[in-house]
Amino acid sequence: MEQFFGKKKDIAFKTKIHLYNAVCRSIQSYGAQIWGHSHFNEVDCLQKYFIKRVVNLPKFTPNYTLALESGMQDGHLFTLELHMRYIARTLFQYNNERLPNFLSPVALTQNISWANCLNILGQEYNV
Repeated sequence: MEQFFGKKKDIAFKTKIHLYNAVCRSIQSYGAQIWGHSHFNEVDCLQKYFIKRVVNLPKFTPNYTLALESGMQDGHLFTLELHMRYIARTLFQYNNERLPNFLSPVALTQNISWANCLNILGQEYNV
């Protein structure tokens, strides 16, 4: 993707972000409905690398400036949001004959897998 528009100045930054979201983020968040509760540094690293390369920033640029200047949502927050939407669908929208509708309440009552991770996350942020 860098070869396509990495150093081209005539392509707007917003267009580059849209392309990143369409290509890279969609691939890296494949299956995030299942694993989105976990935090993987690789998800965030790819996004930070992309922004630095597109804007031609040095490698040592602080990461907090990337988030402030680009306005992009953090990679982990994006996958967590996908995961939470999926869990809400399994609990409230799917019919009772579907396996996810059966398994989600079991995970919640037994506090296993993603339910345990979300409980820990909720305790950490007093939610």
